[in-house]
Amino acid sequence: MISPGIIRQAIKDRVDSRIYARGLNYFKFGNVKNWSVEEDDEKGVIVISGEVSGTRNYVATLEFNIKKEIVTVMNCNCPYGSSCKHAVAIGLAFIDHLKKHPDIVKGGCADEPEIAPERLAEF
Repeated sequence: MISPGIIRQAIKDRVDSRIYARGLNYFKFGNVKNWSVEEDDEKGVIVISGEVSGTRNYVATLEFNIKKEIVTVMNCNCPYGSSCKHAVAIGLAFIDHLKKHPDIVKGGCADEPEIAPERLAEF
């Protein structure tokens, strides 16, 4: 089981602090659009993807390995390419959703609930 805090730390571990700060701003200002999450049981990962508006609209993907508790892939079609602010923003949108909808999580405490894998497909 994983918590939003673990995902956040994994994102921070993957990118430079400046990129993280920019992604956080993109998330806070509502630049994340049409995102979705899927669980790939075979690979043991959660794949979060969506559109982030910036200079243009970009499509970003973030892949989180559940067992290793690390971000394994951050891709985007922006000029930066990977581990960019757009992928950070997508990950933060997912974390925010988990915090706002505790009914899709189980265990843990109110601040750091854990994802209930059987509920991922519901959003």
